[in-house]
Amino acid sequence: MSVSLGPWLFIAQRCLITSSQAERELDPLSFKLLSFFIENSTRIISRQELVEEVWKQSFVDDNAINRAMSELRKQLSHPDLKSGMIKTHYRKGYSLTVSVEQTQQQSNEALSQTDDGAIHQQETIDNENNNNLNVQSPVESIQVENVNNEGLLKKEAHQVNRKKQSILSPTTLLWLAVSLIIVLCGITGYSLWNDYSFQSSAEQRKEPYVDNASKASQKHYTYSVTSATWNHGGESNPLVSPQQQFFAYSNINEGVVKTHVKRLSDQVEVVLDVPGMEIGGLSWQQGHQKLLTLLVNLERKECHYVLFDITTFPNIAAPTKIKSCNTLNNGYAQLDKETENLFYTQVDEGFSGAAIYQYDLINQREKVLVAPSNNRYGSIQVKLSPDGKYLAYLWSQIKSPLKVYIMNLATRETSLLHEFSKERLHYALSWFDDSRHILTSESDELLKIHIDNKSVERIKLPQELAPFYLAIEFENQVLLSQRDSQRYQLVKGSGLFTDNPPSFTNVHESETSDFYPEASNINNELHYFVSKRTGTNQIWQSKGDKLKQLTYLDDSGAQRINGLALSPDNKSLLFLQGASLWLIDLTSEKVHQISELTNINLIDFKWGSKAHIIYFINVEGQNNKLNKFNLMTRQISLIETGEVSHLYGDGTGNVYYRANKYLINVASKHKTLINIPNKGLIFADVSEKYFYSTDALSSIYRMNLETGKVQHIEIPFRQRDLSVVDDESLIFTKRKYKNTSIKRVSWN
Repeated sequence: MSVSLGPWLFIAQRCLITSSQAERELDPLSFKLLSFFIENSTRIISRQELVEEVWKQSFVDDNAINRAMSELRKQLSHPDLKSGMIKTHYRKGYSLTVSVEQTQQQSNEALSQTDDGAIHQQETIDNENNNNLNVQSPVESIQVENVNNEGLLKKEAHQVNRKKQSILSPTTLLWLAVSLIIVLCGITGYSLWNDYSFQSSAEQRKEPYVDNASKASQKHYTYSVTSATWNHGGESNPLVSPQQQFFAYSNINEGVVKTHVKRLSDQVEVVLDVPGMEIGGLSWQQGHQKLLTLLVNLERKECHYVLFDITTFPNIAAPTKIKSCNTLNNGYAQLDKETENLFYTQVDEGFSGAAIYQYDLINQREKVLVAPSNNRYGSIQVKLSPDGKYLAYLWSQIKSPLKVYIMNLATRETSLLHEFSKERLHYALSWFDDSRHILTSESDELLKIHIDNKSVERIKLPQELAPFYLAIEFENQVLLSQRDSQRYQLVKGSGLFTDNPPSFTNVHESETSDFYPEASNINNELHYFVSKRTGTNQIWQSKGDKLKQLTYLDDSGAQRINGLALSPDNKSLLFLQGASLWLIDLTSEKVHQISELTNINLIDFKWGSKAHIIYFINVEGQNNKLNKFNLMTRQISLIETGEVSHLYGDGTGNVYYRANKYLINVASKHKTLINIPNKGLIFADVSEKYFYSTDALSSIYRMNLETGKVQHIEIPFRQRDLSVVDDESLIFTKRKYKNTSIKRVSWN
């Protein structure tokens, strides 16, 4: 939406106001305030209404309101105005002093808050934080000695001054995560949840979105499927270079992430290796045989985008530093042909969903192209068209189908290209050479989409192949990696946060995956978990050295099990399957569906202090809502709406929810500031005394709920969810990568 108000043009999608004399990016709070004033431009708005509708609270300190209004007035100041644009009405509130006119009517496909969930920013974007490179030129050389033909690289950074004509340096750039894990691990930081995330109630197949209402077409083909890689470890994220001379891919083996580059003509392969750094491939630079990667050292909290020049293959020159980044919050990126602009996704502090940024390498300035989101994932993949005119990206939000958008980089016009029939996450997105078609995937189908008429051609893949990443080699040939790349194992950590070294033991061995641990607060030898050991995901009980299968459920498609919650009396267990919440009576082992909590986009749930009270969070539109359900009366009561993101239970009936950086007790409303870094809040749990969390890599945090004191330890494996056993013991879901290969699929 573009709106004219006085001398300013307000462009919501870019979070800025612009005029003939100035352009200003708004901080998130100013953005929300101005949007609310525009929506209510013909009336006086009271301070209490701002508190409830903008801050989403029942009370906000007067000084905070005054500061916010002062900042908004400052942003709206303009030389052409003799008085301010916001008027104060004594004891009544505020109003705009200028008329509001919509200057551009968005089409139904355009990116809008009500259509696709483009979310208002809610935290200041710190342009200086990631851009302080202390260099005069857009790129920085990282000197490396080429030790052997496998491209073993040693880094020795120094600064160089360059003119614009000499920007194209024979070297490399960096990678991401976001968490970092996404690219480095070839699966996605966002997608730590990918195999077992909450599924949408709309998992049933529906007609694919086609803008011109034409039917998607599907032809019948014969296929060839072969392995394109065969190294040990999990291989993913294939990237084909311009002119199809090389392809790069990520490999993770024994916890180490590397990027391989293979020449397609003779299959000669080198490994990019910078000592002390993990390397994740991101994309090929437009029109060049140069690979953009992410260099990361987690211990040093060091992260860089770098560019490797592959034209001298197999003797790879030193990488060129493009830009520093946040080790955990960056995602995918691509560099334009002229080496003037870097486009990348990033999860900002305080948000769950990634934004898209454009970084001007010449002037070292950053601008927002797509705002961040408070709904998980956000903008998860970006791809520049071969002609450099368009930016395609995948947009994902929990409890909403995945979408493909396309942005005209000259006009910044954004339109919805395709809406998938399912919520399930993937990163499969690639351009054909004509810059008129995009290839993506849905389940076991490839989707070839025309960007002008939005027609869709469906290509059904053989052998139940379901691409998680893909890259186009030729018109009828792709490289792809699949989503099932990890195995999960339950590990108990004991002696954590003590003066002695902690110990880690496998809870129970399995050749498949065990996950979603739920420990008992009464018996340290008792816990529940989900396992695929019998072929399908089922719920199991572990008591001492004995295992018992509790469910025999249909686990196909939308019926996947997601999350467990044990009641404080240990008599009942909740679990989500598909769009339905179920209860297991642990005495009789009978399973009951809670029909009132079916098909409501439920994302989290916990037992209250009483055996008949369940707290849950569900999604309605763009809002998360915290509710209470009474099993006896079957009544649902709304508790809170807005910035409610997670529920935690201490096992005794105390339930907390997270709102930004606060942990709030549902019953008492007592607020505790979470002093743990945002990057360390990927998974969390709570006990009576402590709040525990993890970055899903190697860092574990424990915060004392009374004093706020935070302790931090490192553990020797990457993990997922966790459950508290006692103050010094946790059960983790350990993540281990399978041996997987990239497949080459052709059809005719």
